[in-house]
Amino acid sequence: LSIAAIRGTGQRRFFSLAGQPSPAQIALLQSAATKFKDLQQVTLAFDNDEAGRKMVCLVRSALVSSGAKIIEHLPPLDGQDWNDVLVEKRGFASPHFRTATLSHNRTCDPS
Repeated sequence: LSIAAIRGTGQRRFFSLAGQPSPAQIALLQSAATKFKDLQQVTLAFDNDEAGRKMVCLVRSALVSSGAKIIEHLPPLDGQDWNDVLVEKRGFASPHFRTATLSHNRTCDPS
């Protein structure tokens, strides 16, 4: 998981959905969220593309009942994934200097 390599793993749990999650994967996420009694925040770190933004909406709606604060954390450029960011951070690619604007109050339509 590139985001784990970038931000570190201390005091965090990571779940990879490997593309389109199945209903069983969504149910497992919901179950995990209810088992963490002190869960305060969930960070959704998907690709910054149409599919990634749909995943944000899908997972946000699945976890909203957990009561945790849900944060979108997408790569800064449209079309980027977290591996692109990791490669840039490690100096294997030219850095980008513009940033994307994220809407944390996005209206989600996961369909």
